[in-house]
Amino acid sequence: MGVGEVERITTLAKIELPIEKRTKYSRQLDEILGYVSTVNKLISDKAKPHSSSMPSRAISNVCREDRISGTDCTVEDLLANVPELEGTNIKVPAVLGDDNG
Repeated sequence: MGVGEVERITTLAKIELPIEKRTKYSRQLDEILGYVSTVNKLISDKAKPHSSSMPSRAISNVCREDRISGTDCTVEDLLANVPELEGTNIKVPAVLGDDNG
């Protein structure tokens, strides 16, 4: 990548860059692009791209009904012990965005 290309990038990014840094960055970008080219050559057409580091058999979407198990309590029984409710939701003090400092 030449200095002209670095100048074009700095213009697009609206960044002022001294000429000596443009030369330095041009060399560094050439090195980076060389590394990327080397990695691209190492990647085989046989290698399948992965969207996750987990094996596909380990990934599942678990959807289930909310229910209380192992007790005779109902949701209403549990909510009866809550200090403050807002509808059927438990109201708690705010921890983020407190304007009081």
